[in-house]
Amino acid sequence: MSYDKYSKATKETAENLRIIDDAMFRLVAGRKGVCQEILRTLLDKPELKVIRVTPQSVITSLHREIILDVLCVMENGAYMNIEMQKGSGNDDIKRNRFYASSTTAAYTPKGAATTVFAKRCV
Repeated sequence: MSYDKYSKATKETAENLRIIDDAMFRLVAGRKGVCQEILRTLLDKPELKVIRVTPQSVITSLHREIILDVLCVMENGAYMNIEMQKGSGNDDIKRNRFYASSTTAAYTPKGAATTVFAKRCV
């Protein structure tokens, strides 16, 4: 592939992207194998299997729209949300709890038991 057609500014931007940058994470997180490896590593569960990933998954909860970085469906039917954060200045714990409860409300039939896990990646 020839990179000659791209401007110098575009090449510099691409060279400086990191996995924690939103655009790069969105691109990478669309791959099931990548999400599976991230979760296996963070949770120390090498047997964990991801069945489906949905980058930029939109959920409406309490009349508020939220966008999850990536929502994964596991082999056992559990949902896992991976959120990439650059810093700790935000209220990450509160947001992760809200995202977990919103995911549970959106994807679980009333009265059913489910496992939703929110993981903060730094």
